[in-house]
Amino acid sequence: AMKARGQHVIISVGGAEGRIEINSEQAAQTFAQSMIGIIEKYGFEGVDIDLEGGAVAGTAYIASGLRTLHDHFGDDFIITMAPETYYMNPGSGSYWNLAMNIKDILTTVHTQFYNSGSMNGYNGTIAQVGNASFPANLSTLYIESGLRPDQVSIGLPSNGSAAGSGQLSPEKAVLAYDSMINGGNADGFQVPKAYPTFRGLMTWSINWDATQDYKWAKAASAAVKGTPVIDVTTKKTTTTAQQTTTQQTTTQNNQTQQQTTTNGGTQTTKPIDTSLPQPFGLVANCPRDNVINIVWGNAGAEGYNVYVDGDLKLQSVGCAAYDIENIPAGKHTVTVKSTANGKESVGTDIEVTVTGQGQVTTTKPNDTQPQTQAPTGGNHGNGTEVLSNKEFAGGDSWNEFSNQGATYTNNGNGSVNVQVPAYNGGDNWSTQLIQSPLTLDRSKYYVAAATISSNVNKKFQLLVQTTDYSVLDVDEIISVNAGETGLVKAVFTPSTDMTYLFGIMMGYVGNTASDAANVKISNVTLKAYDTQAAAQAAYDAMVVGGSDVTQGQTTTNNVTTTAQTTTRAATTTAAQTTTRTTTTANQTTTAAQTTKPSTDITTKADSTDSVTQAVETTSTKTVETKDDTKATSKSSLKKPAKVKIKKVFKKKKSAKKLKLKIKKLAGVKGYQVAVYKTKKNAKKNKKALVKKYIKKNVAKLTVSSKKLKGKKKLFVRVRAYCKGETVVYGDWSAIKKVKVK
Repeated sequence: AMKARGQHVIISVGGAEGRIEINSEQAAQTFAQSMIGIIEKYGFEGVDIDLEGGAVAGTAYIASGLRTLHDHFGDDFIITMAPETYYMNPGSGSYWNLAMNIKDILTTVHTQFYNSGSMNGYNGTIAQVGNASFPANLSTLYIESGLRPDQVSIGLPSNGSAAGSGQLSPEKAVLAYDSMINGGNADGFQVPKAYPTFRGLMTWSINWDATQDYKWAKAASAAVKGTPVIDVTTKKTTTTAQQTTTQQTTTQNNQTQQQTTTNGGTQTTKPIDTSLPQPFGLVANCPRDNVINIVWGNAGAEGYNVYVDGDLKLQSVGCAAYDIENIPAGKHTVTVKSTANGKESVGTDIEVTVTGQGQVTTTKPNDTQPQTQAPTGGNHGNGTEVLSNKEFAGGDSWNEFSNQGATYTNNGNGSVNVQVPAYNGGDNWSTQLIQSPLTLDRSKYYVAAATISSNVNKKFQLLVQTTDYSVLDVDEIISVNAGETGLVKAVFTPSTDMTYLFGIMMGYVGNTASDAANVKISNVTLKAYDTQAAAQAAYDAMVVGGSDVTQGQTTTNNVTTTAQTTTRAATTTAAQTTTRTTTTANQTTTAAQTTKPSTDITTKADSTDSVTQAVETTSTKTVETKDDTKATSKSSLKKPAKVKIKKVFKKKKSAKKLKLKIKKLAGVKGYQVAVYKTKKNAKKNKKALVKKYIKKNVAKLTVSSKKLKGKKKLFVRVRAYCKGETVVYGDWSAIKKVKVK
């Protein structure tokens, strides 16, 4: 029936509940052959890849399987993807890498612009959720980083029940789409130019939209039908000798070219190999006078050459962030090219305006050293800096907030002064300094730290927490005496794949009142290491006189932690079919989604608790005494016992509070409470409606959230945690049902 209406029908693989992992060439071909059988049996016209979480990690193998499908069915075979925003970060996201790997056979990517925190956006901006600017900003980023406009479409939930967050009204969805087509303004984000071949709109799901008389689909359809249809060549093309620029000569076979550049005024000729991957996602700015800062996406090349106005500045460097110094004031063109075997790729250019002196002394190639930050999200290690800006320079990525009017003065030298108001109540977040979102790698070890001074006695809190506030990996509180400087630090391994925030809290921290304070924050850092030993060594070195911290307290904390073990329980998910509808400029595609494409494909579901914590962690503290002797003491953190919930109740359906009574455990720091809509989600510890930390050991727990309002039936679990130099969690309690009459 759908085909009779001119709609294309494809099969969708994966979904939030389906765990299909393709992590070898054998698995890729098993997947491809299974899909061929299903597609031929039922007459599907393509495949939609909806692998969520870490399941899309095997990028090269997934690409191999998709190419097998394409080669079998031909150029008309439809290949789409529905990634979460986290995995579409140009240069580091696994879905982005997959999209670029199969760009020549990819039909479109309809990113899920929902259930997301803020993201790094186009041209160094931060894409904020909540209005049409979010999908417009990120769609622009994807196009300008390497995808064709017809390969990008906007995915949004059709109503409030379809997703946890990110809902936009049909009018806002149309505004985002129209802004991409015409180069308009989407709630404050100015799309830099028109993309008349922009693909369209997708909603999850048509079933939810049916409950509101297809309100979302009708608005999207009207918008798309009002757009002229433009034919786009989406398959591979052959470049001929007529496709040339003023800087290159192209040969007929498009393999070896010559490009003329200058190096300090001397012209050199370098061969070009168009089979080399072209760098993408190039961003350049002027952080201070006569300096250009650049970063680009990792195209998988052996190395990269960087030119400014044709002069070679960096040669055969890795993909990182670099400061190129001694650049005269004015407009300049930065070009980055991939390199291999003495040849270069076609360059990627960007213009940047530099402030400062008109004439400066130029530098030789390779004089500029890379910064230690990790521009490509989770692809970092060996002590690379994750924070995108440590200098607190103007226009940086720090979010400075206060609900009582704190004043922030960025010194531009790696420190910031904060005039913090007095606090006699409230919460730790009342005044805060945040950098978000951050992409961390669960296979790495991280060290977070900051140096803080204050003119009054005051407590401060260092947090590393997911942007949805559900997971707290670092929670360190430090007390700083008046006129002194303290060092707060932590070593940890991320416990989830979600995006994180790095925060310093200056409000009502630790439920402790404080007078108005003049605070100075410096030496902020969040570094990634490949091994636990390397991270621990860096952590231990952060003392007075150390290379990383020159101000701080005279205490060295030597911590031995046990690596977390990720566990997943293999299970086979029963086939369930849902639908996703994509409205495009020339077609409507309906994806029949199954979480079990065939019995040949292994599916997995998250275990009840995806991270198994160490049963026992031993910490050793070395304290400097007055006579310069060292006193050593050992303490042991044991895994807390399982919590028993005695009673849980919610007064009425409209209530926003949930109260629990538990059997209090001795020796624990506090409790984590998770509330779910269904018993199935509670069993799997997935899709929690609310997760909250109770940071004290009490028998009566209260959870407050507007998400609890209107719910007649809920399911609750609790676990305890101990906290020393690391955090050790107990097992989740049995599930307790809450029913409101």
